Amino acid sequence: MATLGCVISFGFESMPPDRLLPLWAELGCTTSQFYRNTDQPPDLAEARRMAADAGLPIRSMHGVFGPRIDPSSPRNALRRASVDAYRPELDVAHAVGAVGIVVHPAARNPGDDALAADDRAARRDALLTSLDELADLAQGSGVHIWIENLPLDHLFGTDPAQLAELVAIAQRPELALCFDTGHAHISLDEASDGFADLAPQVACVHVSDNDGDRDAHQFPSDGSIHWPTMGEHLAALPDPVDVCLELFPSPDQLRARLDAGYADTLRQLVMPAATADR
Repeated sequence: MATLGCVISFGFESMPPDRLLPLWAELGCTTSQFYRNTDQPPDLAEARRMAADAGLPIRSMHGVFGPRIDPSSPRNALRRASVDAYRPELDVAHAVGAVGIVVHPAARNPGDDALAADDRAARRDALLTSLDELADLAQGSGVHIWIENLPLDHLFGTDPAQLAELVAIAQRPELALCFDTGHAHISLDEASDGFADLAPQVACVHVSDNDGDRDAHQFPSDGSIHWPTMGEHLAALPDPVDVCLELFPSPDQLRARLDAGYADTLRQLVMPAATADR
């Protein structure tokens, strides 16, 4: 059975980890994914200790992303620079104890323009090359690369099934998927569409809700994802897959959720099998 985890943010004043970590544990999380403000980088050893002391050991991390990180770029110089940006990320992963790094396969689309078929084909080929090079970086390190599906305002990687196909073509044990429910709910008719087919390649799930129009990072049940279906899929995932809440509340907001009994609601929505077994 999959494990319930959460994204822990470090280096953001509005989300102090020392206050949030015990609240996430109270919500029922048992692992965490490390996410950092690269403009105000935290002490990595301290972040690892804080998470472990709260009973939420870091098992994965979110890698760098942004306009200059574009592994599917047809411009070879940018594509190679994007792969190279993950060399130091392996050191960060080792420092915090992460065994997986979440990677965005593309940058945002600055003009929000539809890509021509030739552009999509070029990006597909470029990403395949990058996947092989990322796997080479990770080989023998004990750290895996998890490719994340993206919302529609990105240049590539918005179709989870296509990403699963590319990971399968690459045939590298260092590669897997990070499935994002919120992103999928924007790019598909429903977040769970086709999930059963790609589930064997999923190593991590980012869990959030929205109304299908923007990546709002809402708590499950606050948006329009059909959680009875999505939750059944998530509960069927095996350990060590992390079903990881990617939510960014303040401590007061999370405390209010807990006081309202949201821990039970969350388990029923996201991990129904776990709830039934208790």
